[in-house]
Amino acid sequence: MREPFPVRPARPEDRAACVRLWEALQVEQTALDPSHQLAPDAATRWANDFREWVRSPVDAVLVAERGGTVVGLITAHPHRPAPLYADRLLVWLDDLYVVPGARGAGVASALLDAAEAFAGELGAEGVEAGIRAANAPMRALWARRGGREAAVGVEKGLG
Repeated sequence: MREPFPVRPARPEDRAACVRLWEALQVEQTALDPSHQLAPDAATRWANDFREWVRSPVDAVLVAERGGTVVGLITAHPHRPAPLYADRLLVWLDDLYVVPGARGAGVASALLDAAEAFAGELGAEGVEAGIRAANAPMRALWARRGGREAAVGVEKGLG
């Protein structure tokens, strides 16, 4: 039986814990794909954005807790397609991360459920996310939840 993980909106006092989780996510993403390279001030900029997101009525940082400790997070931001496409409101889900000790217990699903509920409250038609091709576990999670791969990005170095 899966342990319940309460999910709630992040608060300003969660900033340090959320930045640590975001940094851990970036380390894992770079290990999966070395082309995932951040700017030197990326963590500072993300931490500054966090301050805005927790106050925003249309952006969300959601956290999952276990025993009062933040063990997972996801960010959600409304977006619309480029003007050449039919206008529709979507929510971009980003920064989904669960600490290794809490994986496999339903934390990611709980975070995604909460993010989808947030998107519904905004009146969004759906959610989207970008997943590194090398991140097979996350691609599988989305597939189990009914997600489909809608686009494929390619990258080719010139060196």
